[in-house]
Amino acid sequence: MRLNLFILISLLICPSLAFAEGKVADYMRFKIDEGPIEVKAGNIAWRALPLKEPAHLEVFVDVANATFDDLSVFVCNERDLSLLRANARSSCWGVNRQKSSFSFSGKAAGNGPYYLVFSNTFSMIVKKKASYAVFATVPTPWNLAHNFEEGMSALSSEISKNFDLDEFDIVLEPCGTENAFSIKSSGNITVCSELFFELVRTENTGTLAAVVFHELGHSLLNKLGLPNWDNEEAVDEFALYSLYQANKQEFAIQWIEWNEARFRQSELTQRLHSDVRHPLSIQRARNIRRLLKSPNEMINRWNNLLYPHMTDSALIAITRDENPNSDGQLAEAILARRE
Repeated sequence: MRLNLFILISLLICPSLAFAEGKVADYMRFKIDEGPIEVKAGNIAWRALPLKEPAHLEVFVDVANATFDDLSVFVCNERDLSLLRANARSSCWGVNRQKSSFSFSGKAAGNGPYYLVFSNTFSMIVKKKASYAVFATVPTPWNLAHNFEEGMSALSSEISKNFDLDEFDIVLEPCGTENAFSIKSSGNITVCSELFFELVRTENTGTLAAVVFHELGHSLLNKLGLPNWDNEEAVDEFALYSLYQANKQEFAIQWIEWNEARFRQSELTQRLHSDVRHPLSIQRARNIRRLLKSPNEMINRWNNLLYPHMTDSALIAITRDENPNSDGQLAEAILARRE
């Protein structure tokens, strides 16, 4: 099983294949910037956006002030920012004196640089505090589509060959949220561009690998007819097991930290009002950390579960594998029983 996992790890850590897929949407949506901002009374503040090409932009703003929670926010190119700062007429676009939580969208039509501008010029006393996030939707670059399609098709093919299964698609596309999921009927996996590029933007390769392995766990166990294919804790284990098989178990540290950072009061509130199968992020982090401290039982259990479903060629490869997390003797015993 090591070969197919090595392909995925190579895709995720090799710079020339950093953006790749089995099927890729024509457009990608992803976060390009986020953060807190403070704007003094009577002033403006701005943040440079990492955007140098035309894009459709969506801006989300939350003003933290309990009262006087209004703020004006605009998108400006460099020339228009200079005009705005000089109190001259500009072509910046956005919203005036919106309150609390608000959003707006529009087209950044020309080449950058672009700036997100926060105006509190209408206030003479109150400083405004806010947080913001900016998403861009752009045509998918050809090299991204080509590399992802080629690489993930190879991954799907290797998994299918090692387990004698029908191939399934791994798709990269916008979803409107940072997520990844698998489809029971087909085994197809969707990685949302919002999540994919956020993990790339924050250089979180470990979590990206773990998320893809997690979804592979759903699809593989389902297609093999094994129990717990829809159990989130079980496929978290599969993801960690897969990292060990790829000798990339250190990636789990980033995955743990990502889950810990995602835990918020809002997550607890969401669970009270919706049917969510995943354990709380903090619980997932604790489970993964516990398994990292003593992984041998988990690795042996997954070897015993998966090896009987592997093809002869895959088992023969394991008997020759020097990976300490593989079990050559178990593979030999299964091959002997098949003779």
